[in-house]
Amino acid sequence: MISDISVTGSEIGPFIIRESKRGFPKTAVFLSGMVFMIERYLFVRALVRGFLTVLFVSLSCLLTPAWAENDGERDVAFHFYGAFDCPPCMAFKRDGLPVVEASGEELGFTVRANLIEKTRNVATPGAYGEADPLLREAGLQMDRVYPPVFFVTRKGEIHSVHGHDWEEALKTVQSLVR
Repeated sequence: MISDISVTGSEIGPFIIRESKRGFPKTAVFLSGMVFMIERYLFVRALVRGFLTVLFVSLSCLLTPAWAENDGERDVAFHFYGAFDCPPCMAFKRDGLPVVEASGEELGFTVRANLIEKTRNVATPGAYGEADPLLREAGLQMDRVYPPVFFVTRKGEIHSVHGHDWEEALKTVQSLVR
């Protein structure tokens, strides 16, 4: 395979160095039985860029905050499950949710509001989409699962269920993050 290439210069491992027609040094790189001729400055530039990319990716992984490791989700979360045709749910969404979100911004906890169109669909498995299994798990700790439902999770696990009492859920989540 090397005999097919006229080599003027040195041979270092899998690389053969020769000059191009324009007078620039070229490097032949053997990959999977194929020969690629690359001008040396392009080859070196590609190696440096690859090294820098690996370096920056490694550093960014090391410097990522711990709470960002699970998709931006923080350790503690306040959950609200409701329906658009539920008057208490809409009253909380209008009056209470801004208070909870402001507290979440200030103290650093996540606020999850999950709403469906009709209250009658709460009993339908999967009605809340991806958030549905967590509601079903919290529902096991309640006598009656009917919106609005408020609960607190810590590291993805249910910490406490507060039924219809959003203020108590807010107090719990605030005590966990302080």
